[in-house]
Amino acid sequence: MANTNADALAQAQGLYEPQRSNNWLFTVTDTIAGADILSGEGLHVALETANLPTLTIEEIELNFLNSKRFVAGKATYETIPLTIKDMVDVGIANAFKVWSEMVYNPETDQIGLAKDYKKNCEITLFAPDGSAERSWLLVGCWIQSANWGTLDMSSSEPVKIELTLRYDKAKPTLTNTGAA
Repeated sequence: MANTNADALAQAQGLYEPQRSNNWLFTVTDTIAGADILSGEGLHVALETANLPTLTIEEIELNFLNSKRFVAGKATYETIPLTIKDMVDVGIANAFKVWSEMVYNPETDQIGLAKDYKKNCEITLFAPDGSAERSWLLVGCWIQSANWGTLDMSSSEPVKIELTLRYDKAKPTLTNTGAA
């Protein structure tokens, strides 16, 4: 018979602790010349929202007489929107501007080389006590679009920078596999 009460959730023995959506960090793990803030603590305190990787696998349809069968095709990862708060005294906007201009430079009107602008990034999720529980390594990450924010004289909200990150693939590392 199935357990039909909530006694198993978040019990004293430490089982079924929910992953909270506010316990995470985003890090650019590769160096970006002229944008040292990306590897420092300043970026972490400015995070607001992001998505975890989304994988879509195309289907290949095989027709035979009156039947259809399906097999897996190419794998594609969806882009990740990332929202950060702009800070006046920390060069967060400049760091992402430097990275963005490695992809497309508005001064020269040229696209950069992939070897220069593709970086590895990591999204790390933490348990409520701060222990690292799992992470996603985003391989070949680059800024596909950048919205540098909205200005509003009637608001006291911080300026929010919205980035769309494109990446080649995501490699999950699940350190807590549930094994006792």
